[in-house]
Amino acid sequence: MDWMLSTGGVPSFVRVPLGTYYNNQYYVSDHCSSYIDELAAQLDVDDKQTHLCRRGLGVVDIINTPTYVDTVILLQDLKPILIHCNDQQEVFRSTVKLLVQITTPIEFLVFEEIPDHKNYSSFIMNALILHLYKAKETFLDSTATQAVIDYKPVTFEDTECGNFCLLLFRNLLHTQQQLGNNPPDNSQQNKLVCNLFAQAFDELLLDMLLSPHRDEWVAAIAQIITLLFKDRPVEYIQNRLTAFMGSATFDSSANDDMSLNKDEIVIDNFEEMTIASNSSTLRKIRNIKEMIKAEYLPTDENISKLLERFVVEFMPKGFNILVGSLHHQLLMHEDVQLDKAQFFWLMAYFMGFASILNLNMTCISDALNIDILSYLTWEAHREAEKLEEWYQRSREIIQPRRLHRCVTAIREYLLVLEINSNVGESLEGSEESQGFKEWSNRLLMHLPAMTDLRQLLLLLIRQYNPNFQDRQYFHDVITTNNLLLLALKRAHGFPSYDGNFDFKEHLQQFCSITILAQYGIALKDFKTNGIVVNASIFNLLRYLNNDLGRTDILCESAIILPFREIWETKYEANYFKICILNDWHDLIAYVLHSFTNFSSDHDYCRSKFMTESRLMEQNMSQTKKFLFYPCDSQAEAVTDASQTDLQSVIDQLRNLGFQRQLDWIQSSLLNTCSAQLGAYAGKEFCNPIACLSLRKNISCPIVPWTEMEASALRSDLFCSLLNRLGLLPPPSPQQQYQPLTSFYPCIPREWSTKFLYDVAHMLGPIDQKKLNFDLSWLSDESEHKSNLGSLFDHATDGSLSEMWEPTEECESSASLPGNSSRLLKWIEQQSGIPVIGSPERNVDVLSMMTMMD
Repeated sequence: MDWMLSTGGVPSFVRVPLGTYYNNQYYVSDHCSSYIDELAAQLDVDDKQTHLCRRGLGVVDIINTPTYVDTVILLQDLKPILIHCNDQQEVFRSTVKLLVQITTPIEFLVFEEIPDHKNYSSFIMNALILHLYKAKETFLDSTATQAVIDYKPVTFEDTECGNFCLLLFRNLLHTQQQLGNNPPDNSQQNKLVCNLFAQAFDELLLDMLLSPHRDEWVAAIAQIITLLFKDRPVEYIQNRLTAFMGSATFDSSANDDMSLNKDEIVIDNFEEMTIASNSSTLRKIRNIKEMIKAEYLPTDENISKLLERFVVEFMPKGFNILVGSLHHQLLMHEDVQLDKAQFFWLMAYFMGFASILNLNMTCISDALNIDILSYLTWEAHREAEKLEEWYQRSREIIQPRRLHRCVTAIREYLLVLEINSNVGESLEGSEESQGFKEWSNRLLMHLPAMTDLRQLLLLLIRQYNPNFQDRQYFHDVITTNNLLLLALKRAHGFPSYDGNFDFKEHLQQFCSITILAQYGIALKDFKTNGIVVNASIFNLLRYLNNDLGRTDILCESAIILPFREIWETKYEANYFKICILNDWHDLIAYVLHSFTNFSSDHDYCRSKFMTESRLMEQNMSQTKKFLFYPCDSQAEAVTDASQTDLQSVIDQLRNLGFQRQLDWIQSSLLNTCSAQLGAYAGKEFCNPIACLSLRKNISCPIVPWTEMEASALRSDLFCSLLNRLGLLPPPSPQQQYQPLTSFYPCIPREWSTKFLYDVAHMLGPIDQKKLNFDLSWLSDESEHKSNLGSLFDHATDGSLSEMWEPTEECESSASLPGNSSRLLKWIEQQSGIPVIGSPERNVDVLSMMTMMD
């Protein structure tokens, strides 16, 4: 239409017939909705280099009410339609949809830089940013926001419009205000938030979460909540609510033996905490809300109070629903319009309020659920893998905060579980606490079976690199691991526990040079760590000394040097009081005394520690020797392997000391087989990586959790075996990047259960007693019947093409196969790990830590 466009695609600066004013009332034209839809369509096909249409709408100021109606450069605006026509659903829906497009954040737009015109591209960016500033200023008018809030979605079309309304608020909250326009205490953001809360926007969000149509807009609600609490430290809100609830206090007594950094919270006297029923909890919540006196003034203090009131209302009514709905959508759909990091953030930010507000278990049952922990474990593994691959490919930091947020979400989950477990014990016999105790104990009983979670934290500790990763991230990993150890030990001690988890066997994995060195790095900063991190470190060291009797490994220099410095500063009251508890003094004294005795024998400690750590991995001395031979020797080994059948390669690896690594691959194959057979039905938490990979219909990664498993991927011979088995997929020419199927070894999704079992059996005898499925369940699909025999004879005949297409380099090269070189590069450059994002908060779990034996 000629009124729509001018040359270059910019909307024509003539009067678009959307409507007109008459006696201070705005009347829309008969075709207003179709005109608006055409403007929206123009934005959809806007030029990605110049964004002429979007900039044109900014120039003509289509949103704001025109000062001079007859001026040819101004369009009839959209704001009057919102205010005067919200009863005309079709027009209102089209208007809100167009406003969402107009206010789309810069980060969501697609930009194609104009070659040799970088300055012009910068000009375009600035023009669009100014347009967003203007849009935000427009909606500081409370009549505009009120018109959107008053809209009540009923039909399906209305629910779609309801989502557009939420997205509009999301865009406005996301837009930064123009610098220098307002003083900090009267900022545009504060004014917008203040207007929204004054118009009961918080109640609207809760009502929408309770709606049967909530799946349509939970992602938008999560984004809005994230923006509302952005730059609002969770500690500040927790402290204030803690004071109101009277269930926790800052540890500032002169009689106490410690004090904490200002960013930490101490939750004391778990024995005195009480659990109320739903009715009494909500009654107390209402009382707390009334105590928080907030005025609708755009100051930081008042905004904080409004957010506190929202937390008090949101936690018992909406948090559980929001987390459960988001979790379901993230599992079922890959196209959810939500950054998964926001889901992690929601868990980490709000989970701690559950204990502070003494919520009934029914208020957090969907959030404090074993399936949530399984999902977080799976996502943490994915993020760790992506970070490594992205860094190895480009040496650039891409979304590093996702992993950190995922770790903090796991930490908050375990912290709330630990608090609730202590509450249940302290109130044993109370009718009100019975549900809490049963729920918490059931969750605790699940944890020993979650091997992937235990190994994930071990992996993150081992791979930490202080040159590239944030110190706060590592502190959060250490404290999360400590919470898990506390929970595992508690569960292992239950009389009703009948699992096969061995707590001491798990602790043995920390008896390695790498792990102790990592803890030593953290312990060197004992003066600035804070008491929580130090307690987490000392708890592990005490486990190793008391439970395993491994005083010798604590005599490693990485531990001894910080111990000696701590001992030398023990009389410095401030340092000792802040950082080190008296309970740990005995351990330090004992280790230093043992070190003095051991040091009489030349290099006794170091040689004993290094020897035993390697003996822990059977026959690893031969493996290490093989791994670090010159390249010619390795090439010779692979050449010999190419001339033999597959079984001979397996035998050669076994003779070289790779039995445990072969068992690792076999175990992964059998776990995937069990998942496909449904053996984990109802207990997917036992193997979340295999089960969720199956549910997502993707290949299952074989994760090198330990040093022993990672060492196998440095071997040409072992990688050659994985490649010939089809577990090292080659890169696809059409796909530059496949994060889950091309970095770690992985099991193709197409493999049948029968084929999985047969390949696993090829790697060694299978203990039938350890299988959790019956062999009669195995399928015998015709397309896989001949594959097993071809594996033994495979050289260059392409018999594995059904599973993964081998590269020509792999088929002909006498050295390392080309498609496993990525793995070697990754393993050899493990120190190259990207920096994790800005520090997150610390949560003090000292009260639980001191309850350990």
